Amino acid sequence: MTASPFDDIRALASAPPSAGAAPELGQQDRLAEISTWLTRWTGRTPPSVNRPVVALYAGARQGVGPRGYARDRLEAVASGGATVCRIAGVQGAGLEAFDLAVDRPTPDAVSRATMSEKECAATMAFGMEALAKQPDLLIPGVIAAETDLAAASVAFALFGG
Repeated sequence: MTASPFDDIRALASAPPSAGAAPELGQQDRLAEISTWLTRWTGRTPPSVNRPVVALYAGARQGVGPRGYARDRLEAVASGGATVCRIAGVQGAGLEAFDLAVDRPTPDAVSRATMSEKECAATMAFGMEALAKQPDLLIPGVIAAETDLAAASVAFALFGG
């Protein structure tokens, strides 16, 4: 039988450590930490994930990556031809893909604002839309090249650097 990417998490979740227990040694440390957090956050022992949703956001920046790359990747996801579609399907996760104006690349954030307040509010609405199906686990991701700067910028704005 082939192991799936979440078998170790499922096994760990079936017998979560007690709140004060030290995590297991080795590679299980992080999984034990996640299991403990999930138990505390949901109030369910053992914790369970019944409605996972993968939310992918496609955007583009001026001068970054091959022209049309984000559009091609978005279409691959939309048609079910991307690897992430098969992985989500096998794991029973919902998959949502959002087009954040891939045909209108944003400028480099270092030189000027990448969008207006109105555009920002519209983009944030896509984030809220991912929660419409009320997932108990949201896995956000991106479809584009060079998204690390945008993700770092959001984290900086949210958490103060």
